[in-house]
Amino acid sequence: HNRTIVLREEFATLQLADGDALEIVQFVGGG
Repeated sequence: HNRTIVLREEFATLQLADGDALEIVQFVGGG
């Protein structure tokens, strides 16, 4: 499961801006 989450974070980072990506990483990491 951890690998899938990491891939999702990286994929989101590529699509969204740095600021938006940071929010997603924090949400996924905190949630």
